[in-house]
Amino acid sequence: GHAMTELRLEGVCKHFGGVEAVADLSLAVPRGRITGLIGPNGAGKSTVVNLVTGMLKVSSGRILLGGTEITRDRPEAVARAGVARTFQNIRLLQELSVLDNVVVGFHRHERTGLLENLVGWPSTRREKAAFVARAEALLRRFSMEGDRDRLAGGLSYGHQRRVEMMRALALGPEILLLDEPVAGMNDVEAAELGLIFRELAEEGVGILLIEHNVRFVRALCSHVYVINTGRLIAEGSADAVCSDQAVIDAYLGT
Repeated sequence: GHAMTELRLEGVCKHFGGVEAVADLSLAVPRGRITGLIGPNGAGKSTVVNLVTGMLKVSSGRILLGGTEITRDRPEAVARAGVARTFQNIRLLQELSVLDNVVVGFHRHERTGLLENLVGWPSTRREKAAFVARAEALLRRFSMEGDRDRLAGGLSYGHQRRVEMMRALALGPEILLLDEPVAGMNDVEAAELGLIFRELAEEGVGILLIEHNVRFVRALCSHVYVINTGRLIAEGSADAVCSDQAVIDAYLGT
């Protein structure tokens, strides 16, 4: 059959003034697998997500989704092409219900990734019913059907993270970029999310997992890229990479 659509970065650079935040970075995120991107704080990991999603413009290099170049696409076009993301800082509509926060995910046309006002809310009752049914299926998958009508702002940190994840998955993306999804979670919450990430990968989603928790990455990722100060310093299987001296030094040096 067809090779599944993969996300590829080819020689991507990003300069801020004279500073190279990302330098000649090439990596691949195949569908059906969890790929890790690790590195110390300030290594450029979030910049990579912002470049892929069109929030930042690439200085040079190419970003491809399958055979299609998305390097210069605006955020809404990247989202429509099948790339979704979560943010390091949770961005939920605190005063809306859990269900409505997920339904918002079906309308990701806004630039910032946060709906400031409910423009583009489902226009017809039938459309709304269809979205609600799909949102409820996501709630079941994340074991949150009991929280359907609770206000998002009243949830625990781990559950707010889940709502954000469901919203990212609303449009059925091919590629999901997770920016430190288990930061601040206890081991039990992190392990539960890890199981969900595995299931998503088994269903064909390509996941790029950006995470500070190396043990978590090691448990989930088939292939890991390590960047430090915007440059690739190692890549390979999780076990090989995590025992690489340059990687250990990069982490211990922070």
